[in-house]
Amino acid sequence: MSLSRFSVQRHLLALLIIVLAGTGVVYVIVAHVEEGEQKQRKSRLADVNNHAAIEFSESLDRFVYLMSGIRSYLKHSESFPTQEKLFDFVNFQLNQLNYTDSLIISYIDQNHLFKYSFTRTEIDPNNLIGRSVGDFRDSVSLSRIENAMMGGDFHLFAATNLVEGWVGIPLHFGIVRDEKLLGYIAAIINFEAIIDPVYKFEPSKEFVFRFSINGTEFDRERAYDGSTIHHDRIDSLYFRNFSIDEDQYVYSDFERYGLNFKIGTAYLEAYTKDQDIDALVYGWYLMIVLFAAYSLYRIVRFKTLNEVLNESVETVKFQKTKLDIQNAELNKLNQTKDKFFSIIGHDLRGPLTSITSIVGLWNRKSLSGKQTDEFMEKLGAASRGASSLLDNLLLWSLVNTGQIKWNPEEIDVNQLVDEVFFQLGGSAASKQIHLEKDIPEGIVLHGDRNMMSTIVRNLTSNAIKFSNANSQVKVSIDVSETLLTLRVIDQGKGLSEQERSSLFLLGEGPSEVRQETGTGLGLVLVREFVNRHNGTISVQSELDKGTIFVIKFPAQ
Repeated sequence: MSLSRFSVQRHLLALLIIVLAGTGVVYVIVAHVEEGEQKQRKSRLADVNNHAAIEFSESLDRFVYLMSGIRSYLKHSESFPTQEKLFDFVNFQLNQLNYTDSLIISYIDQNHLFKYSFTRTEIDPNNLIGRSVGDFRDSVSLSRIENAMMGGDFHLFAATNLVEGWVGIPLHFGIVRDEKLLGYIAAIINFEAIIDPVYKFEPSKEFVFRFSINGTEFDRERAYDGSTIHHDRIDSLYFRNFSIDEDQYVYSDFERYGLNFKIGTAYLEAYTKDQDIDALVYGWYLMIVLFAAYSLYRIVRFKTLNEVLNESVETVKFQKTKLDIQNAELNKLNQTKDKFFSIIGHDLRGPLTSITSIVGLWNRKSLSGKQTDEFMEKLGAASRGASSLLDNLLLWSLVNTGQIKWNPEEIDVNQLVDEVFFQLGGSAASKQIHLEKDIPEGIVLHGDRNMMSTIVRNLTSNAIKFSNANSQVKVSIDVSETLLTLRVIDQGKGLSEQERSSLFLLGEGPSEVRQETGTGLGLVLVREFVNRHNGTISVQSELDKGTIFVIKFPAQ
């Protein structure tokens, strides 16, 4: 077996190992993201259920607060009010509180006979005055009413369907004047008013709720306690209208004013995995694999050509020079290939981790519009980072294979820096970094525009990347008779002596020390292009004092 064929097989094996390992990593990451989404979904369901219980409880408290005002009025008025005065007082209080829900208030004496009874608009609408509570309540309820009347506290009673055509929930409290028990107030509010705040909570549109009191189910229109229903309306959001399994609900149980309440919450829609996000992750990974395979294909192609030329060198002497050139190109390409695999293998985990972390945020359905914009900005930044890596790899490959041609022209430096600032404005804004230039008007540099743009863009991008938030990145130009000096200044973390010494060595730059995503490839390109312009590059930096890259070009 020839050495060339052995080398090809070795590269194929290396590529296969990278592909298999990368596939496993992507699969684990996607599975981890899905597990995180499920946990987030359960946590959000519990939060919404807890919020529903709080809203429900506070709604009951608002009803009791209203009744507290009535109790205080009955207790402290100069004389016990007539039905008309109590009617006027209740309506005044309701208007002050902007209370518009259906309400029935009755004053009942110690013998359980109705003395007063009125709604917001009508006195004695159901001809209750003079009748006994015993006509409507069983002995158990009457006994509880007796206890409520004697105790002086507020007591709720189970809601039921009323002849008025709505579900009512009664609240009782005793009336005592001059240490004498006069009877009690029975106030009945529309149960819909108690439930409605739960549904008005914005995220509630994604959920279904179920309510029960002492084991009896209710919705906003009906009490499912066996009592007669006096209307034909239905609550479209009643939980039994939806096919949701029991194990999908979470519950909150609490006791208020003598009743046991239970609120259940479930998602309206079952969990579905976001296939688009999976496709994005796997698609991005496939691009990396295809790029690596294409690079290997080119290497194998050149190696095959070199083997044929070596076999014919003894008989084709005039091709010796050509073979030497191709051998040199092949060696250079081998070095490029090895560095390609090193860079791809080193940077595969970083971009994948960034993108999949952002993917987890995408599936949080509770994101506001502003948060979604921030999420898309971060996703774009991660994608631009991956794209920038590929661009630098391809550009570096072209430089090392001699495919980039020198194309000098007169360059307006101010215009070139403005273009770079426009391209990097989004990255700077995301960290609240101010981009500033200090360049005299009319400065012209004789050089290759694409190379100069790459120099300024890479140095400015690095300055933004390693700068602290709410700081400044500055590009300045000084001109003398013999030199044009360009400086890129940041207020970031700075560089240690060890970092400065390895700054322009591929794969050994400051990114490894700082645990940032990158390979130092951009700085290698910068140095290469500065050399093409017969310039020099140096760096001035100290830890926690920022960094200054200084490039000197011969003045024209």
